[in-house]
Amino acid sequence: MKKPLRHFVINTIALTLLTLILPGVSYSSNVLVLLTAALIFSLANLLVKPILKIIFLPINLLTFGLAGWLIQVILLYLTTLLVSGFSISSYDIGPAVLLGIAIPKIYFSGIWSYIGSSFVLSFLSNLLYWML
Repeated sequence: MKKPLRHFVINTIALTLLTLILPGVSYSSNVLVLLTAALIFSLANLLVKPILKIIFLPINLLTFGLAGWLIQVILLYLTTLLVSGFSISSYDIGPAVLLGIAIPKIYFSGIWSYIGSSFVLSFLSNLLYWML
């Protein structure tokens, strides 16, 4: 009982931070929609992810573990399909200068918006798992 509750709390915090960080990830200004999305995402991580890991095992071995992001993208897409108020749309990250290096404006659309959101979400989740 402790593990699913921990997953739910961490995924709720991570999804909340994701909606604050990325402009393309949104929910319909209803906390219930966010909690439902976190619940669906947590259940998908606990129930569907092990099945997908077995299915994608050969690809995961060939890509040295990079197929794990593909599984995360599938789970995120599944969450947006099941929760009507939670959506991921196209977004762009503006130009920035980091340590004297100019980073141009990057536009994420279609599947790339899910891949970018999945990358940020997995980073936030891992950071929260490490902290808690």
